[in-house]
Amino acid sequence: MISNRCYCGSAQRRQATLEKGTLNGLNYLEVDHPGQTKLTVTFLRDASALTAANFIVDGGTRVTNIQVVSIAHPSPNVVEVTVDRRGDFSAYILRIREGVSLPASFDPVLCDLSFSFKVGCPSDFDCRVTPPNEILAADRDEIDYLAKDYSSFRRLMLDRLSVTMPNWTERSAADLGVTLVEMLASVADELSYYQDSVGTEAFLATARRRTSVRRHVRLLDYDLDEGQAARTFVALTVAAGSPADGYTLPAGTPVLDATDGEGIRVSTQEYARAPIGTFGFETLHSITLRSSRNRFRIHTWSDLDCKLAKGSTGVTFLKSPGLNLQPGDLVLFYEERDPVTGSAADADPDHRHVVRLTQVTPLYDSVEKVDVLDVVWDEEDAL
Repeated sequence: MISNRCYCGSAQRRQATLEKGTLNGLNYLEVDHPGQTKLTVTFLRDASALTAANFIVDGGTRVTNIQVVSIAHPSPNVVEVTVDRRGDFSAYILRIREGVSLPASFDPVLCDLSFSFKVGCPSDFDCRVTPPNEILAADRDEIDYLAKDYSSFRRLMLDRLSVTMPNWTERSAADLGVTLVEMLASVADELSYYQDSVGTEAFLATARRRTSVRRHVRLLDYDLDEGQAARTFVALTVAAGSPADGYTLPAGTPVLDATDGEGIRVSTQEYARAPIGTFGFETLHSITLRSSRNRFRIHTWSDLDCKLAKGSTGVTFLKSPGLNLQPGDLVLFYEERDPVTGSAADADPDHRHVVRLTQVTPLYDSVEKVDVLDVVWDEEDAL
């Protein structure tokens, strides 16, 4: 399965597959209502060779493991898929597979299609707004602003219920009504504490959190230093054809961050000989430097206006000559240009993130006719 997590503003892949290649792919599907057990799937090209074994339905929260019972071919590029039961309100994915592999005649990007069994269901919610003249004066209650903790909120709600429900006199802790009142009182107590906390952190004299103090002093043009970590990442750029290209940098090599405007540089000198004002680090592991790993180009599978969203755990790179990524390699994503202005001077240096690859799959895009590398990293390293 393609782990590409690029979200694009315009779906150009289907059009590119139709114009430039001969591969097939999923176009869209419709769910039959009200039965919700028949999926009408439309393909880009002839799909008459597909059988029921090629269709897999994944996903679901309460209703899972939905099986395909049978299929029918009303037209060459349309397949009616019948499943054993309808799904719930969560998202499902229809997959086209040959065993556990992607079909060779299908575009790897267009082998999966997300859908919902309930997309056409009518809603039972009544969103009618009650006109102000229908609100009775007797329903307008006085608000007790002195209620700020659990016990006062519990007493306030029980007193109100005594007025609106005089026949309900149960006060046992095991009663469902009392349980609901105590649950709401507990939530109100937490919200009240949060409200007081926000009021406390809103002033420099009463703020207790370092984050709040740092934000207050920034209003006075003072930057409160958060301190430096004892361990950090260093990204090295290697000039192609230089002696450093292909050189193995041993563990324990000093890395000096100078304040003379020269930036970070790798040196073999001792820290005692470093200039004053230099921060020193040492590499933890040995690494082979390669100029082919300086920059990677992201492959968007023929789509435009793409971005890596927050929480992404995978992407596809164009495979350049000499590029050979392996699981365990570290990859740095950083903002080279501002996404709004497009200017390199406006790029935010804090927008950078390092991930450790867990899976690298070489693929071939037969539409664009290029070799690509589909990479995945762990959920803990999500952007």
